[in-house]
Amino acid sequence: MEEAAQYNQCTKEELIQIIVAQNQTIRDLKQMVGDLKKEVEALKPRVPKDSTNSSIPSSKELIPRTRSQREKSGQKPGGKPGHVGSHRERNPHPDCIVKVQASHCADCGASLSEIEGIFGQIAQEVDIPVITALTTEYQQVIKVCPCGHCNCPPLPIQGYATIGPRMGALITYLNVEHALPYERLSQITHDLLGFAISEGTVANKLARMHLSAKGLIERIKQLVMDAPWIGSDETGTSVAGKTFWEWVWQSPLASYFVIDKRRGYGVVKEHFTERYQGVICHDCWCAQNKTPAGAHQLCHAHLLRNLQYAVDAERSVWAYRMQQFLRKSQRAREKIWQEGACPKLREAVIRHYQEALDGLLGLALTHKEERRLQKRLIKHKDWILTFLAYPDVPPDNNSSERAIKAAKLKDKVSGGFRCPQGASRFAQLLSLTQTLRKQHLPILATLTAIFQGHEGAVSLQAV
Repeated sequence: MEEAAQYNQCTKEELIQIIVAQNQTIRDLKQMVGDLKKEVEALKPRVPKDSTNSSIPSSKELIPRTRSQREKSGQKPGGKPGHVGSHRERNPHPDCIVKVQASHCADCGASLSEIEGIFGQIAQEVDIPVITALTTEYQQVIKVCPCGHCNCPPLPIQGYATIGPRMGALITYLNVEHALPYERLSQITHDLLGFAISEGTVANKLARMHLSAKGLIERIKQLVMDAPWIGSDETGTSVAGKTFWEWVWQSPLASYFVIDKRRGYGVVKEHFTERYQGVICHDCWCAQNKTPAGAHQLCHAHLLRNLQYAVDAERSVWAYRMQQFLRKSQRAREKIWQEGACPKLREAVIRHYQEALDGLLGLALTHKEERRLQKRLIKHKDWILTFLAYPDVPPDNNSSERAIKAAKLKDKVSGGFRCPQGASRFAQLLSLTQTLRKQHLPILATLTAIFQGHEGAVSLQAV
């Protein structure tokens, strides 16, 4: 009351001065509060990016992640009631049969040799034969005809002592599919076969396999370019101590790999094609964004991880809703393309999800990370739901991620490549072996045939 009485005695001009001074104090305090809030935010530990909320691979995480990327199913672990167990099927035509029978009675000791028995239990054991090298010597026999002509047929192989096609196929398989370096391949042959193959011989056999398979590798590339949908990805690899990039373009039936020092669109232009007509799935890297194609599909797995960072860092409700939207769209695609599904209903569902996407992208957002993601999704809006219009186009690029892991395996096992020529040859041979696996062809037998010069006899399924 005393303070109020004091103001009653003030003139109008004095009250105005007091109000102006108080307003200035309020502004100063507001500025101070804002600065302190910014300082507090800066001191708060930022949510780290890891493999669960970004594109950072798990191998580069500073702190190993403890959160599984697998969503909870709500079911208990282990086998469920009614689950039928699996076991190795018996060979209907065993290579060797051993009859286990008693020669004398275990009770009275009488001979059982004249008694016909009946079959009881049967068990099979699968093993491998003794691993040994098979040496074939070719001897040229020279014959002189009575007419005087000397007949000297050429030997089917060249060299003093060479490695045969099966061994060449095995070297290729172990080096390419399992990333075994030359030194370890030499050690393996010494331990298993009793003689060591030099590193120079390993390199020569790989070079010969590459030369023999060139036509087939071009056919593989054409298979990928003709596929109705493909996935593409790239990752770093070490070549002569420098960072190169291993690229893959792959379909369900073929994979084509390239290793290049560049990561830009020039690689697509030089090594792939600018006339692809199908759907290309990728993770929104600029080179793939520029790739001409009939349609593009952005990888939902990448989008979900990026949205998860907005959820972790900003508690973004919008990011969570967008995650739920993407997951629901994936489940919807499975239903609308079921056998007997109504085409009109399919069109209505696709239209519904497109409208729902427009609504989410049109919301006003406040946080920095969610606004950044929203801006990115608006730019590529037409590439988010492409998969809904196709029964087989995946909503993610996981198949390319699995294919490109061969580069990381090579880095971890062999430490990378010594030279660009060896890296390029590895990528080409990897295209061959990965495609043979996708085509369900016997890899070793096919590589042996290619080594023998029968590359044209390898039949690849196109569709």
